[in-house]
Amino acid sequence: MYSESLETADLHDVMMEAIQLDQVEFVSLLLSHGFLIKPSFTRKATVCKAKRVLECFFGAGWDINEPVDVLIPPVLCYAVTDADMTSWFLEHGANPNTRCEVDCTPLSYAVRNAPLSVIELMLDRGGDVGKGQLLQYAVCRDEGLEDVISLLVERGAPLNATMCQDGPTLMRFFPMSLGTALHVATEQRKTNAIRLLIHLGADTEVKDANGDTALEWAQKWNKAEMVQLLRDLGCRS
Repeated sequence: MYSESLETADLHDVMMEAIQLDQVEFVSLLLSHGFLIKPSFTRKATVCKAKRVLECFFGAGWDINEPVDVLIPPVLCYAVTDADMTSWFLEHGANPNTRCEVDCTPLSYAVRNAPLSVIELMLDRGGDVGKGQLLQYAVCRDEGLEDVISLLVERGAPLNATMCQDGPTLMRFFPMSLGTALHVATEQRKTNAIRLLIHLGADTEVKDANGDTALEWAQKWNKAEMVQLLRDLGCRS
């Protein structure tokens, strides 16, 4: 069915094409000859919505909750923009709270990228608002930011929690200050998020990993617009 003289790289490309075409019989053949299930394959199958291939991987012993790598959580994170694929993963035992070496979960990806309905689905299916630094990720959304933040706070997300300060997190988020959602909103110049977080009760006196409040961070980096907004909202240096 395939030449034994083919290089591993060639077979990798063949597998990727088979996944894209959802050719489950050929994928199964490669697996039967000892081809390993790699994160690049499960990601490709997820992005291509190749459910038959994913079922094949699942039947071959793939751990659906294995992180993609040290900085990326399980492949459910690549499905969250699609409600149907997210449901498939959840029905097959995917855990929305499984983290990688940093405190980042599939639900973290969802609050950053997914429609509100998918976020609600994941929360209703066991998503934990106390894991994955959800508010910090939600602040970075381009659309629907206020609705997602409000939902998370309503569900009990810790409004004043700072980001984890372990080595992998420092590496991933450098040069961010690893503060609260309010710090992240200030750094991202998300004025709507700043207003909402303070309205919801964010503590403006909480300090980041460098010992700065959000206002002090804005002053340190000469972000005049953010300084004025924070002062207008009652922050004091």
